[in-house]
Amino acid sequence: MRDRKIVKLLERFTKAELKELKDFVYSPFFNKDKNINKLYDYIYKHLNDELSPSMSFSATNAFKQLFPSKSYDKNTITRLLSKLHDLVEQFMIHSETKKDIFAMNLRLLDQYMKNGNTSLFKSWFKKLKKQQSKQNYRDEIYYQNNYSLASIYSQYVSIYEDTGSADINLQEINDAFDLYYLYKKMLLFSNMKNRERSVAHTYNYTFIEPIMAFVEAEGQVDEPSIIIWYKALRLLNEINETNYNELKVLLDKYNDVLSIKIQRVFYTYLENTSRQVFSNEQLYKELFELYRIQLDKQIIYTNGYLPLLIFRNIVKVALHLKKWTWLEAFFQENKAKLQPQHKEKEEVYNLCLAMLYFEQEKYEQSLDEINKIINFRNINIYTQLEERRVRLKNYYELGYYGPFEDLVNSFRRLLTAKKGKIPTIHLQANRDFITIIHQIYKSSIETKDQDKGIKIAEEMEAIEILPEKAWLMKKLAVLNYIIK
Repeated sequence: MRDRKIVKLLERFTKAELKELKDFVYSPFFNKDKNINKLYDYIYKHLNDELSPSMSFSATNAFKQLFPSKSYDKNTITRLLSKLHDLVEQFMIHSETKKDIFAMNLRLLDQYMKNGNTSLFKSWFKKLKKQQSKQNYRDEIYYQNNYSLASIYSQYVSIYEDTGSADINLQEINDAFDLYYLYKKMLLFSNMKNRERSVAHTYNYTFIEPIMAFVEAEGQVDEPSIIIWYKALRLLNEINETNYNELKVLLDKYNDVLSIKIQRVFYTYLENTSRQVFSNEQLYKELFELYRIQLDKQIIYTNGYLPLLIFRNIVKVALHLKKWTWLEAFFQENKAKLQPQHKEKEEVYNLCLAMLYFEQEKYEQSLDEINKIINFRNINIYTQLEERRVRLKNYYELGYYGPFEDLVNSFRRLLTAKKGKIPTIHLQANRDFITIIHQIYKSSIETKDQDKGIKIAEEMEAIEILPEKAWLMKKLAVLNYIIK
């Protein structure tokens, strides 16, 4: 039974959705067959019982539950399961439709028009126009609803009020459609440009030149949300500091007309392009400012939770800038806000806290946090690699040379085991890190040799991607000073 389409579909429903679905199935408006009600109850009973033997949860037993005095009829149970499946699909459509109140009101307005209820149509149309004027966010749905409202009104005028000389609202339809089209095109073009930056694909940007020229023409478009999308597209098309700052300024100025979700998209564009606009310390300062703004405005959260990758990025930027006091508060405020569906959220939190303690030279506390990471099945390979690098640095700083040597060997074995499973660039970067830190370690305990220190420094400079390079350079510099 568990391999049936209806069961696989229902397994993805929440408990609240299943309860609401029961009310839907039991409603005589949607379903008058009480056998379908019983069939739903049978499936619901077994659905959340993972210990239920597969043999007890079967089409045969379902039939017995519905028709205890009849012999099993495959066609009958198949037909009922198919009807229930249709009902579930109707419920899904019904539930999704209920979420868009304005779209439902537009359908009602359309029905008033088609039924000739002119007085109800006029009062309802006036109500919907007022609702639109009070909308805070100027997004795709807003412009689409404006166009739909203008279209329905035009049909009404053409049927009931056309004198053969008036406009019948065609100009308003045209203008509303232009804004909807411009918004949609700017959004789509920007998403395409942003996608091109990360994948090997080239898009065909239909009508992009006349559309850009239209928006650029002074006085043609006076909609901040469309202009912001235009500025975003310009930045993605030509990444420079002028375009970057223009988008950033407009985003701050007109954030009240943009939803949290859309603001997050624009800030992501700024984060991604900042790496080509700024460099070195200026880049870290800019990224920190972008993260701080989004945290203050709650833009960076998804359904109240902070994505794990963003959490790590924020920590690394703040650590680089030595924002330790700020980070301590950040950890406290966001521990409970890490996305709960991530299996490794506890391990990543402990690792990031260990990184803070390490930078504060609290090596024992740093190691304590790392030692809380015990379930490596929960964490991905990149987190495991970072955990080993931080642990190795702590062992070095604390002079734990026995554990240091053991970890160097086990780290190398891990990389060998992961060959072919992760990109070569990551494997080589970590191999280079192990090689350099081990050379520095050996230089610190063996006969002092300044030439050897210089050779290590030259080797480090020749490596294109070297994790923890700043710390390694610092340790080598201290070692060379001791040698001198």
